[in-house]
Amino acid sequence: MAQERRPETTLYGPVKRYLETLGLTVKGEVCGCDLVAIRGDEPPIVVIGELKLSFSLDLVLQAVDRTAACDEVWLAVGPSGRKRLRDARVRKLCRSLGFGLLGVSSSGAVEVLVEPRTWKPRQDKKRRAHIAMFFPDCASVLYQYRSGLGRVVRTGGTRDVRWNDASS
Repeated sequence: MAQERRPETTLYGPVKRYLETLGLTVKGEVCGCDLVAIRGDEPPIVVIGELKLSFSLDLVLQAVDRTAACDEVWLAVGPSGRKRLRDARVRKLCRSLGFGLLGVSSSGAVEVLVEPRTWKPRQDKKRRAHIAMFFPDCASVLYQYRSGLGRVVRTGGTRDVRWNDASS
């Protein structure tokens, strides 16, 4: 039996209730946004939410367009898109863009998958060590760079960078 496709408007109620628990006043379909929420502090915090039945590039691009108009962007994905939300790369993408990510079940339960905040990737020491293999003088280069002993002189392509003595 084929699963009945629900309209994305069914996501509005659960997401609205969730954002209201955070102390926000929520309205739907404001200036082309699926929902806009405001916390009345001074200055007010403006939150924009985009609701889709499944996670897609269109949803991410829509959210990117909204970032200039608000303080936080929340993406809410319905039950048909839950499979994609298990992919760690989706959560990492949302973190890197600073978006919050909500999963909404068919019963209307809302699960916070990613909090909206600025994300700074951790350094991967293994990957960094692998790159350092190709630059044996990496430690001395970093030392010279940090201590101001040298300056970079480009001598052609991007692969050929020569460090000169600061006195020259």
